Amino acid sequence: MQVGFNYPFSYNLYGYDIGPNPNVSHKQWLEERKLAETGNLKKIPLPPLFNHLDRNLRNLRKMKITIVRFLLANGWNFIGGLGPIRRSFVPSPNKLIYYNYRYSPPIEMDKRFSYHFELLLKKFHEMEMQIIPSFIDYNWGGKTHFKDNLYAGGRSDCFNDTNERKKFLDGTLKKLLDISRKYRNVIYAWEVINEPYWNCSGFGPLSEAKPDLKNFPGVEESFVGIARNPEVEVFKMNEFLTEAINLINSYSFKSTVGHRFFKDIDFQPIGPPSNLPTFSSGSLPQFHYYGKHMFGLGDPPQIESENLFNHNPKPFLGEFDSALNRWGKPWPELIGNDTTLKRLELLKKEGCDLALIWPDYAPTNKNFKVDEAEQVEKYDHLKLTTETRKAIVDFTGGVLPPDDE
Repeated sequence: MQVGFNYPFSYNLYGYDIGPNPNVSHKQWLEERKLAETGNLKKIPLPPLFNHLDRNLRNLRKMKITIVRFLLANGWNFIGGLGPIRRSFVPSPNKLIYYNYRYSPPIEMDKRFSYHFELLLKKFHEMEMQIIPSFIDYNWGGKTHFKDNLYAGGRSDCFNDTNERKKFLDGTLKKLLDISRKYRNVIYAWEVINEPYWNCSGFGPLSEAKPDLKNFPGVEESFVGIARNPEVEVFKMNEFLTEAINLINSYSFKSTVGHRFFKDIDFQPIGPPSNLPTFSSGSLPQFHYYGKHMFGLGDPPQIESENLFNHNPKPFLGEFDSALNRWGKPWPELIGNDTTLKRLELLKKEGCDLALIWPDYAPTNKNFKVDEAEQVEKYDHLKLTTETRKAIVDFTGGVLPPDDE
């Protein structure tokens, strides 16, 4: 079994890895945008991701990790900060703020994004590693938290509107696939979206409080675990998934969708229209597992003996966390001996071919020491504790990288 790594956010800055960098002065922002519009891309400083990317990829290789899943964008960085337009204010019984948005994607993405994407693929080529680019995150469609357009959300028209969907896929995904074709051996699979069903559910992360974002420009209210009206109907999301997968497949890349649970791979909607197909999962199905079993509504009860990897086509595990359980729960079949190494050994025994670990450190998580978080965010280390690193190299036979990298 291969162990992979999720490389979600450099410096724990969500969605700012490639493309326009908002962490600059307003003056510099305007200057860089003008340089991008005139094609002077090499005069623009690279985004912070590239400060330590070589070092981090080199250390992953030492650990014998050669497949990396990479969350590309939250929406605005495709197009230089241009975002959705508030269509209307929608009151709610809880006096929390909803905004209804109108969004029409541009015909072409920001030149900085495509330029940085190609640089990223070149880095993976140089390191002889493979990447799973995840095109968009589920926050793309959420309409609930922000009035500002420099963040995720408000773009559900790309799912719901046939014309906007085609313009988005042709103007953005197709252009990235054109670039990918030059680095075919670098692409393990192309992922359409991370955990799409959250856009179709009234419960979940798009309805939860976001305490880390309360001081973010544009935040007026955060939901506190209440139900909301979903932005996208299941059949509309499935149309988007199907069209994107067909586009990826037409380039002869493996296609995947980062489903939140195993059951989403064969999810069969109930209710009208009665002929809804199961959720599209691509040529290489993927699911995530955090041990959160909720009476059949979440993860499977356990990994062991559930035949999860006997599904046809065979899936891979796109996300799981270490036994520190900073994101998930203990694995019930390993109670009393639940270690990261035991998790890896169990996955291998159950027939998993690829499992990609989620970092121990990432935005919104407060279950670690402040000084640890500050060090990770200051120097952009690999976001894995020493304990987790040791478990991985014990499994892979790799070499432990320095603690301060």
